[in-house]
Amino acid sequence: ESRRKQDLVEFNRLREDYSKLEKENYELKTETRSHDKTRQDLDSQLSFLRASCEDASAKLAATDSENQLLRSRLQHKEEEMENVKAENELHESQIATLMTRIDDLHARLKDSEAEVLRHKSDLSKLSQEYKEIGEQQKVLTEEKALQSNEILSLHARISQLSAEIEDDKAKKISAEAREREVRQQLTVAQEGLRSLENKHEYLRQDR
Repeated sequence: ESRRKQDLVEFNRLREDYSKLEKENYELKTETRSHDKTRQDLDSQLSFLRASCEDASAKLAATDSENQLLRSRLQHKEEEMENVKAENELHESQIATLMTRIDDLHARLKDSEAEVLRHKSDLSKLSQEYKEIGEQQKVLTEEKALQSNEILSLHARISQLSAEIEDDKAKKISAEAREREVRQQLTVAQEGLRSLENKHEYLRQDR
């Protein structure tokens, strides 16, 4: 009878242990299913963030390409403007030379007129010289007018190039702002990706 009681006590103890084990097993299965769902959610978020990172990287590459193109165009415009300025300076120098020659011719013309008054006997010779000087003055005046028109055209071209350069600079500033925005989005996405990867690794180790 004593042996039977001991066996019964042992049986009851084993049955309680078995019940506890079954309860723990059920709780573990429930927790495992919860972890599996969490892992699936994290995997989905991880895939979305990876896609976002790839999209941000593509946008960044496109922005870099656009910035490079704008820099190249801006450099080309600046070089073209420098060439136009140099050409304008050359024309201004030529006009200054022509003005000097015209002043010289005016001085010679006045001298010739005075000489006509002083030397009536050489009137024929001086008249011919006066005529030649007048023709030269006419030619130089026409050249001056032509050079003045070219300078006006060059000034207009310089104004146009200046406006184009300002427009390109504004586009460059806008592109750089877009680049900073895309880089910031990429940084945020990468931080989110690292955080999710850490959670994913933690859950995997915990499981």
